[in-house]
Amino acid sequence: MRQITITRNAGLYGRLRKLSIVVDGQTIAKLGCNETLQISVPNEGANLYGKMDWAKTNALPLAELRDGDIVEATSKFSLNPLRLLGMKNMPIDIQKSTTSTFL
Repeated sequence: MRQITITRNAGLYGRLRKLSIVVDGQTIAKLGCNETLQISVPNEGANLYGKMDWAKTNALPLAELRDGDIVEATSKFSLNPLRLLGMKNMPIDIQKSTTSTFL
């Protein structure tokens, strides 16, 4: 198992809801708006993504993550009205942080 830190910004999309953090179909954590968690991810997992109801974020390959890395769930602004009608991709991006993990 690898320990990573995952943080979610204070964007407007899903502000009052928790974002499920999912690895290969299994929910491993729930992340609130403006919240940071340290979680364990399996070494053998393939992808990490966020999910809220039927909508999903982009997938982040776990092969890109090392022990101690920081992952960010960032809301992005979208004027696409189809997102409100059940489009599968939500306006939240999951990406590895460019912030150094070394002190």
